[in-house]
Amino acid sequence: MKFEPHKFLLIALTFFGMVFGGVNTFAQSTLDASHFVYVFTARYDSGKLENLGEEGEPYDMLDMSLEPIRYFPASQLRFSGKVIGIGGKELKSISFSAQDKNLIDGGKILTFVVPFFANAREVRFFSSAAEPLLVVSVVGTSFCNDDGVCNADVGEGWNNCRNDCIQPATTLPSASPNMTPVPAEQKADYSAFIFLGAFVAIGIIAGYVIFRTRHDSAPPT
Repeated sequence: MKFEPHKFLLIALTFFGMVFGGVNTFAQSTLDASHFVYVFTARYDSGKLENLGEEGEPYDMLDMSLEPIRYFPASQLRFSGKVIGIGGKELKSISFSAQDKNLIDGGKILTFVVPFFANAREVRFFSSAAEPLLVVSVVGTSFCNDDGVCNADVGEGWNNCRNDCIQPATTLPSASPNMTPVPAEQKADYSAFIFLGAFVAIGIIAGYVIFRTRHDSAPPT
């Protein structure tokens, strides 16, 4: 097979471009979970609340930026709830009602819309009189483990896991001896090394291509 240096060089450049771009994009990405919600469906009868989620899937996850819920029929029902974190700390206290646009009254079948937290352990539901009604574990969709280590490879970042990740650096208006700089988020950045390695590899390939071209064009001895 005849050696075609221009095709070989084009393939090499494409390969290194894909590798560099893919690694750099992955290293800088963290999941933005601010527009996700838990959706719980439950039966309310005789003062009792029963979760209707299937075994292994006790709730749904919804991306409100793609599928916003707009229909909340008028209802006088009111409940309250709490989102509890993995460490047992209360992350959010919630008031459920049609007016709050987080309770859909379908008769005895109710739908609760709860903000998603990456480090949540469970959601607790209470009556309007603060009586406990239901507890649902949500740990199956939590990727922030509050272990003090920022694991960017699983999506942890300052925007969704602040107990583990440090706030990215911000531009300060002026320097001051008494001002402590805000540290950058502790995330390894290998982009410069990858870029340098790609250039070295391309240089070696280009040298080989030139050598083969001259060798193939030289008259036989």
